[in-house]
Amino acid sequence: MANQADLIAVSPLRNHRPSASRLASTFLAGAFLVICLKAGAEDVGLSGNRDLRPAADAGDPVAQYRLGKRYYNKACNLPERNAEALKWFRLSAAQGNEQAQERLGHIYFTGQCEAQDYAEAARWYGLAAEHGDREAQLRLAQIYREGLGVPVDLEKAQTWNDLALHCRSSTGCLQSPKQADVPPARAADAVFTDNPDLRAAAERGDPVAQERLAERYYDERRRDPARDAEALKWLRLSAAQGNPKAEARLGYIYYTGRGEQQDFVEAAMWTKRAAEHGDQEAQRRLAGMYLNGKGVVADRKEARRWSDVLARPQRERDFRRIALTFFGVAAFAFALVQLQRDRLSGWQRRVVAAAVHVCGIALLLNTLNTYGLPELLFPKCGYNYLAASCSAYQNPETRQIAQSLRDWQMVNLIFRFMAMFGFIFDALAVWYITYLCRPFFQRRLAADRD
Repeated sequence: MANQADLIAVSPLRNHRPSASRLASTFLAGAFLVICLKAGAEDVGLSGNRDLRPAADAGDPVAQYRLGKRYYNKACNLPERNAEALKWFRLSAAQGNEQAQERLGHIYFTGQCEAQDYAEAARWYGLAAEHGDREAQLRLAQIYREGLGVPVDLEKAQTWNDLALHCRSSTGCLQSPKQADVPPARAADAVFTDNPDLRAAAERGDPVAQERLAERYYDERRRDPARDAEALKWLRLSAAQGNPKAEARLGYIYYTGRGEQQDFVEAAMWTKRAAEHGDQEAQRRLAGMYLNGKGVVADRKEARRWSDVLARPQRERDFRRIALTFFGVAAFAFALVQLQRDRLSGWQRRVVAAAVHVCGIALLLNTLNTYGLPELLFPKCGYNYLAASCSAYQNPETRQIAQSLRDWQMVNLIFRFMAMFGFIFDALAVWYITYLCRPFFQRRLAADRD
């Protein structure tokens, strides 16, 4: 009987059977690695904006410009997003959208997130100016006056400057004398035949096509009675079918008086409908209207309710991130304990060790960045109202890296004041260092014993 027990004790099947703790540690370490990779992917954020991307992919210049605005980051610390923004700005500008043309001119004129190029800026400003953009006309006058990217031409500078200065913001600032001599058409007499494909879909009753067609005619910066009337017609048709974007736009028009006589009561009606259909901008505006009593009876309780409705999705996202963070911390700690106690072997140990090293190095770099690595590598950077400024570095790549490290450091510092996660990450980084140093100390102790 004793021999039989010994045979059972050394059975190969029993030795190689995975224990529950080994399987759990492998699963948790793998899950933590997935969380780290997912968090990095969420930071880039190029998979969002699903509401605009179909229209932009279909060639809608307004949707392309609005999508570019969503991606554009003035801090220039997200190169992937800015490259995506420039792509959509160029596609929209190539179809004659003056707002996209003016934005490209501004980017190249200021050198914001792109190499400064006055000639390229003059080209885009020129296209936008010919389409009646007042800001582009003023900037183009400066370019010709100072000879930035083009030969000095005081006559052209004076022409563009006079056109912009004598132009009312509510009308088109067009250069053509023929256009200037034609009296403005009355809204009732205007007949529009452009955008045939979109118009055909809108006439069939498609609420999305109706809203997109209205956006083609509506311009927030200047007023054209005929185009405003056409935009309002299609917005009302779309809003009548429950399109929240059309309802929100109607609420905005009546709230600001841009395109129609200001009417807070009408604005409140359309804004509330859009808010009830989930439009976040409408929810924000409606909360302010209840708070200030514009178009509705002032009601702080209702204002607070709409503010809570607006903030609820963000709170849910924050809760999920906190839960994932705690789960990741627990998984990392559990995997590290399993490695330190030598409870894993074979492929399980290799997988868990790889996950621990990837996450440990990330934690270590995060801690070093928080406590002085940017100052050591890039001492010329400074801060201006809690925003990093690294303009002292002339090389764009160096400036980009320095700016990113400083911004990362500022987020980490704020994070430590607002929550304990930062200090938990620091503790895990120190624990990881002790794990790396453990073999060295074990060899020293063994040598001392010998």
